[in-house]
Amino acid sequence: MAKITADVRSAEGSWSVSALTPGDLDTVVEIDREIIGRSRRRFFERRLAGALAEPGRYVYVGAWQDGALVGYALARIAEGEFGVGIRTATLDALGVAKSAWGKGAGRRLLDGVETVLKHKGVAEIITEVDWGEQGMLHFFEHGGFEIAPRIVLSRDTEAPLSY
Repeated sequence: MAKITADVRSAEGSWSVSALTPGDLDTVVEIDREIIGRSRRRFFERRLAGALAEPGRYVYVGAWQDGALVGYALARIAEGEFGVGIRTATLDALGVAKSAWGKGAGRRLLDGVETVLKHKGVAEIITEVDWGEQGMLHFFEHGGFEIAPRIVLSRDTEAPLSY
């Protein structure tokens, strides 16, 4: 995938957004570990394998500040899920190194993902956020996201069924 946005100079330095490559895996895993406190290497390895096998179904972008990777966004494209006949994308992961928080990296990543999705003919992007993550809720609200009309339910698989 070619460069998504032109290089931009700002008060925070030089920025660019472009496709992630397999060589970026270690940095992505480290940024994610810094944010959540544990490694999800297998998750990212599986996403990378899927993206390499079916590049048309994935969007994977990174944000670079002064040449250093400081953020990532990964999305999957689906069609016809839950009986809806439109192409949608699920934003599976988005993370920004703590050193780059508050400098616009997240906004740049969302812009990059949207640019690729529009090019691929995707009509909608969805994501999930824990209600306790007020910072992420605020970020997505400012990014134009709204509460979806569907409800996501979860259940412990160890609990006995009671119907």
